[in-house]
Amino acid sequence: MKAIMPFVIGPLVLLYSITALAIGGVLFAAAGRLETYAGTALRASDRLRRSWLIPIVWGLAASVLLLFLCGALVQAPMPPLRLVGVLLLLVLVLLVAQGVAAGAVHAGRRFHDALGDYDRPPADCLRAGVGVLFLVTLCPFLGWLIALIVLAAGVGATIEATVRRDL
Repeated sequence: MKAIMPFVIGPLVLLYSITALAIGGVLFAAAGRLETYAGTALRASDRLRRSWLIPIVWGLAASVLLLFLCGALVQAPMPPLRLVGVLLLLVLVLLVAQGVAAGAVHAGRRFHDALGDYDRPPADCLRAGVGVLFLVTLCPFLGWLIALIVLAAGVGATIEATVRRDL
C-alpha cells in the first residue's frame, strides 16, 4: 500500500484541480458568463507565452494568502467572519479553476506546437493540456512539482489577465 501511495497523490491533486475547473465552468455557465471564463483563460495563456516567472510568483502568493485567510476566518469565533472565510474559499476554488484552465490551455498549445499543429482551437488545447498534466503527475515528486508550477503560473496569469485588460 505504501508503494502505491506516491503514485496516487499527484493525480489526486490534479483531480481536485479538474474538479475545480468543472465547478467553475458550471458556475460561469449558470451565470451566463461562459465566454468570460474562456476569454480569461485565453488571455492568461497568452500571458504565459510571454513570461512564466512573474505569474508563478503571483499565483503562489495569492494561493497561500487566500488559504491562510480562509483558514483563519473559518475558525473565527464570530459567524459573519466564518461566512467571509467560506466565500473566500469559493473565490479560491474559482481562481484555481481558472488557473487550471489557463495552465492546461498553455500546456496544450505547447504540446500541439511540438507536434507541428499550430492552429488548434482552445478546447482541443485544453483537452491536450489536461492529458499532459495528468501524465506528468504520474511521475512522483518531479511531476508534482511541474504540475504545481503550471498551476501556480496559471493562477498568476489569471490574476494578471483579470486585473490588466491590455494583455
